[in-house]
Amino acid sequence: TMSLKKFKEEFLQQSQQAEGSGEEKKVVQLLMTPLIEEIGKKLNVDKLYIWTGRHNDNLVKLTLSAKGRGETATAIFCFGNKQDAQRHPNFSREEYQIQSIDIFNLLLHFATLPELDLLLVYNQKGHLNKYSQIERSGLIKDFQKLCWETGLVPRPVAETGHFGLA
Repeated sequence: TMSLKKFKEEFLQQSQQAEGSGEEKKVVQLLMTPLIEEIGKKLNVDKLYIWTGRHNDNLVKLTLSAKGRGETATAIFCFGNKQDAQRHPNFSREEYQIQSIDIFNLLLHFATLPELDLLLVYNQKGHLNKYSQIERSGLIKDFQKLCWETGLVPRPVAETGHFGLA
């Protein structure tokens, strides 16, 4: 079941206590929240399973290369269920552990890590060849656009300011 509402409430409470100016908090609460909610609805998940290092608890970031184009992207793989997270061919039993994270925290985390490009979400149980892709640049662009469309932040600031999002 989608309990995005619950996560949203928790997230808003947490962001109240977070560091940063009142302005920044307002921006994150009013704009980032609906954006994340929308993505959560689209993916139809509220909780995902991710890989973290067995020894260091860090998010596992994988570098993917586009065939024949010589381009690379750094991605986090996430799964709608634990079994798929274990069955994925890139899963390393020795090095990784599986943790669950709610979509709010994951997307917020994703938005704040400049070294990441993609979030690959395997949200169709048992289908390890089907995934939804979320691009960090797209997420940031949508966020910036919302910032200046709502007039909360003047446009030049919206396009360059990172609000703790980089």
